[in-house]
Amino acid sequence: MLSYTSVSLKNSTRLGVLALCAAGVALFGLQEKDHVACPDWDIYVVDQDAKPMPGMAVHVAAGDPTVEDGYTTSDLITDTQGHISVPRRVVRASRFASFWGVLKQVPALAHGETRANGYASMPPPPGYGYPNPGEPGAGGAYWYNETGHVVSRVILYKCVAGVRRYGCG
Repeated sequence: MLSYTSVSLKNSTRLGVLALCAAGVALFGLQEKDHVACPDWDIYVVDQDAKPMPGMAVHVAAGDPTVEDGYTTSDLITDTQGHISVPRRVVRASRFASFWGVLKQVPALAHGETRANGYASMPPPPGYGYPNPGEPGAGGAYWYNETGHVVSRVILYKCVAGVRRYGCG
């Protein structure tokens, strides 16, 4: 026959184990982790002859959607070598925040993003246009899920008669 005290002891033991598990999950979830929202990124802008294009305005956007609500953007100008450097950016966030960031992507279904990524865009100067599909540089400057050093090369093409090219009038 079970006594009232032995049943009560079992319930209190269960509650203790449950509380201990809950505390463990909370401590694990509150633990902060570094997320690379942008790696060290070098971008070179050149023409089709590989000559640097200084003074180009470049719009850069990078972020980690699991810990940020949007991209961090900056507008930069290429130096005399057609180069800009985007410094590494690290975001420190708890595991709970990161998990919540992934869950926020669920309504977007196939368009949701759970990896850090970045891109650079620039309007071509007069007399230049973007690469056509299949030409070198057609992919533009971007990265996806990188944590180290990234080097991108943007190639702009001179507008010539008889060649259709986006950005050429």
